[in-house]
Amino acid sequence: MAIGLTSPIGTTVLGLLALHDIRHSKGTITGLPLALADALLFPLLALGGLFYWLCHTTNRIARDLAPSSPLFDRGEWVGPAAVVLTLIVGSLLVWLAWRAASKPAAAFSDPPQATPPPAPAGVIPPGAPGPDPHSTPAAPASGAKPRANTESPSSG
Repeated sequence: MAIGLTSPIGTTVLGLLALHDIRHSKGTITGLPLALADALLFPLLALGGLFYWLCHTTNRIARDLAPSSPLFDRGEWVGPAAVVLTLIVGSLLVWLAWRAASKPAAAFSDPPQATPPPAPAGVIPPGAPGPDPHSTPAAPASGAKPRANTESPSSG
């Protein structure tokens, strides 16, 4: 009996684990619709029970507020209203879950890498190539005259 009571939790957890494995298998494992159905079955049944309880409670409150109203007298609307609510909300949840489960796993697992801020002028960031020691010196800034070589060549 105790094993039977844990089956809704086990079915949901195993369905979620299967969804994870299928999405990260890059197409080698199939069965996404069945895994999604396993993951959603008991939560959607619980949602239906919650909607029935809400409709029943609403009917009791309305019957207390308006005791002469025949609409709330026997509560015939409770069951159909709960079914309609469950179908509408459940269909929307299944559609959203299918859209999320059908996306590639890379869309969720690889967060964007932050780019480091730019280094201040004149500072070489770590890992960046430094100035080439064999290159010629940079040209003078515009408007500046190049200095003349005042040294005489040495005869050696």
